[in-house]
Amino acid sequence: MFIVGPDTFCFKTTWVTPDKIIEAFAKIIPDICFVWTWADENRGSNAGRVICENGEISEGYAPDFSEETYKYYAFCWGEVIDDYEDDGNNNDVVADT
Repeated sequence: MFIVGPDTFCFKTTWVTPDKIIEAFAKIIPDICFVWTWADENRGSNAGRVICENGEISEGYAPDFSEETYKYYAFCWGEVIDDYEDDGNNNDVVADT
């Protein structure tokens, strides 16, 4: 785990979204509203964002290979993907730069 700023920290997990950790944080600190963003190292899939407020969780996974998925990937991994396109078959096409 590493601290990014006074109100932000990051950590990496293995293979899966830490759903149980997100649920535990929501229950442990219900008085604090927080946003949890995640993205798999395989850009384009297994990414999302939840908002936790009053112990409740809203939002969730972004559709695979969607613009939102790439935004979450860029946020989490620091890699900006400028040339995202969807080929209409749920496949991402990223132009070589």
